[in-house]
Amino acid sequence: MEEIIRIQFPFHGYEITTDTAYQHKRYGITPELGLLLEKKAIACQTRKDNRLVEELKNLVRKYPHLPMLKNYLSILYTKRGEKLKANKINEQILQEHPGYLFGILTQANEFIENGEPEKVPLLLGESPELKDLYPERKVFHYGEFTNFLLVVIRYYAAIQNLELAENKLDLLIELAPGDPITEQAESFLWPLRLERVGNRLKEEKKQRITPVPIRFVKQSESSIPPEFNHQEINELYHNGISIPHSVLEQILALPRQSLTDDLISVLHDAADRYHLFIGKPYEEEKSHFPLHAILLLMEIKAEETLPEILNFLEYEEDFQEFWFGDHRTGTLWQCIFQLGRNNLEVLQKFLIKPGIDTYSKTCVSDALCQMVLHYPEMRPHILNLFSAVFETFAASSVEDNLIDTDFLGLAIGSAIDCGLPELLPVIKKLYDRNYVAIGIEGTYSNVEETFSKPLKYDHKKPLMTIFELYNDVIETWFDDSDDGDNRVSNLFQHHNPQPVIQAVADKIGRNDPCPCGSGKKYKKCCMD
Repeated sequence: MEEIIRIQFPFHGYEITTDTAYQHKRYGITPELGLLLEKKAIACQTRKDNRLVEELKNLVRKYPHLPMLKNYLSILYTKRGEKLKANKINEQILQEHPGYLFGILTQANEFIENGEPEKVPLLLGESPELKDLYPERKVFHYGEFTNFLLVVIRYYAAIQNLELAENKLDLLIELAPGDPITEQAESFLWPLRLERVGNRLKEEKKQRITPVPIRFVKQSESSIPPEFNHQEINELYHNGISIPHSVLEQILALPRQSLTDDLISVLHDAADRYHLFIGKPYEEEKSHFPLHAILLLMEIKAEETLPEILNFLEYEEDFQEFWFGDHRTGTLWQCIFQLGRNNLEVLQKFLIKPGIDTYSKTCVSDALCQMVLHYPEMRPHILNLFSAVFETFAASSVEDNLIDTDFLGLAIGSAIDCGLPELLPVIKKLYDRNYVAIGIEGTYSNVEETFSKPLKYDHKKPLMTIFELYNDVIETWFDDSDDGDNRVSNLFQHHNPQPVIQAVADKIGRNDPCPCGSGKKYKKCCMD
């Protein structure tokens, strides 16, 4: 037996039911006739032949008091592409059954499709509510309620009232999560959401403050790689992200001090011969040696090399994008975490240096957040560090070339993720000076509210060995539809980027605006 569900909505003053017998009772439909109606309703969704048209016409003549039969015929004509006939049937429904909801909804849809949404209130009222349309009724069928909400959402979308459309969509999601009708309703809102995101991005662009880069790579005349203590280091220049683990193991087995010296030489070489590499066609297997070097330094826990690594991260954005791509936000924080836990003072000084790119600093703030989550005893030290950094920003002016609204938004997000509400007073100072991009964590009130609630997610990320990191990148970053070489090549070709259409591209970048329309970065919104 079909389960009967009655859902009480006391704030609307009526109930929603899935009981088909409720509808049958309203129209005096016998069980036998009810079974016939069910069969014809299904037939309208699966057939559109002439025989079914004639069957429905005969039933309309036999049962003129049943508006659903005329509705089925209208649906069938629409599926057959006979729009005029469908419209004529619906006019008949409205004349003969003026209170039949689906006839009203069909006409409302017709107004919207014809570019006349202003006529919809003539049918549904100025503020469409079922209780106003049918004040005498207290119970509605599930199909009536969901289809009514679908049309109301479409109407609000057509008149570009996104707020009211979202309110109705929330109600539909509560009643029918995962239902195709809910998905269809949400599709009406995407153009408005994207437009709002576009407008917000334009406004943010006007208010964005970005430091001017001051450290550029000097062009070198050298085209010869350095001579290393260990010939094995040359393998880093001939292997991409799929570097064999056996190669890494051989390198890690080398004497620590001479290996450390060689890996630092690799970083210097990436800067010295940068112009040589960007002047050639991109080759994935020859463009990962600085990333390999930093990850190897992490693996051997060469904490003394942290200043050299941060020095490398001070170069301008194009340099960072070429060598690291998405590793800037997805991988490098692990290196900063491992090498910086005992070097907090070095990290603090780096964060308040002027002229450094947003995501070079963000990998540091992300690492600090993870230190709190993995080592709670470090919380007071990280709290003091964030506080000192934010105070420095709050006391600075744009002329100091330090203010970076995107970085501050992301750093505040890191403080939220690891639970540092004590920072709210200094965060307010930053907002008061308009130094924070509101498209990341929202306004100061949003930040206050977020801190006041339990975190939705556990933001503690797994710490990985160098081998696990490479495996994770290969397994989770790439599209399975591509072969390995193309996957890697597509991911790292950042040096000659093509224009990107935000929020509608096939691949959404971690730092792109979230396509849900929240205005936050994807990594801070729906990516989780």
